[in-house]
Amino acid sequence: METPVICGSKVSTYVKYQGKYIATTEYCSEYVIASGNTKQEAYERAVRQGYPTPVIAYIAQELAENSF
Repeated sequence: METPVICGSKVSTYVKYQGKYIATTEYCSEYVIASGNTKQEAYERAVRQGYPTPVIAYIAQELAENSF
């Protein structure tokens, strides 16, 4: 069975973020600049780190759990 892929990134890249919101520098980037339990938290953390326009995504608990 192949490892599931999201936007070209292996799902295993995101396992530690399951059930959380992540902020990345651009759409389909596997470089996570911040994370949080809410969209607002992830966004604010990214902005504090100097990224004024982060892309916010939710990593589903089920997706990460069922990918292995």
